[in-house]
Amino acid sequence: MTDFEKVKKVAIEFLYIDPVPNEVIPIFADHPYFENQIYIKKDGSFVDIFNDSKGLEHIQRDIERQIMKTTNVYKLLCMIRTPYHLAFLKYTKRAFSKREFDKLLAYIWVNSENPNQDANVGIKTLTEWFKRANKRSLMTLSEYKYYIELPAEVNVYRGVAVGRAESKGLSWTCNFETAKWFSERFDNDQEKGYILKGTIKKEDIFAYFNGRNEDEICCDSSKITNLTRINRPA
Repeated sequence: MTDFEKVKKVAIEFLYIDPVPNEVIPIFADHPYFENQIYIKKDGSFVDIFNDSKGLEHIQRDIERQIMKTTNVYKLLCMIRTPYHLAFLKYTKRAFSKREFDKLLAYIWVNSENPNQDANVGIKTLTEWFKRANKRSLMTLSEYKYYIELPAEVNVYRGVAVGRAESKGLSWTCNFETAKWFSERFDNDQEKGYILKGTIKKEDIFAYFNGRNEDEICCDSSKITNLTRINRPA
């Protein structure tokens, strides 16, 4: 069974991490709960979380009370910023039942902007998690039915946008147009993104996700063969 008290304990530990300015945009905060230097309280007053330690402590105590009242892990995740969800899952993993962990892994994966490049949870760890996961827990009924009907080998694509590294990420798609859209996101007058195409065996596919209409194939990318690069016309 899931030990939700341990989950809340980790959530509180995340809360009391010292907020620091973002290296690129200093008015933004690098913190699991705080996004900006200025925090707006419910009464409309402002607190500078970098320079007002007493104000910050007051906010943290208020959020801690909210955490303690929470009885649903998904509501708890709504309080924690999305970029920190995988890290939170990493440090709470042992508190969840296997079924609940697998469901949370899928939920966080689908709702994260760029989980393949998370600094706290690397590709190796993510691959291990997905390999051990129960496919039926990862996918919705319709997604699971789609997965069952996949052929023994599947053509997969990955859009690589300008400024993005050609990583060995787990996120691919069986929809060429989706990959094309991802490759176009950061085009400019000098550069265009490109598309990777490869083949993956069904047995090396962890899950099919379509919660964002992306026909995502989550797979062990080290097993992709016949990898080729498709350059888009200038």
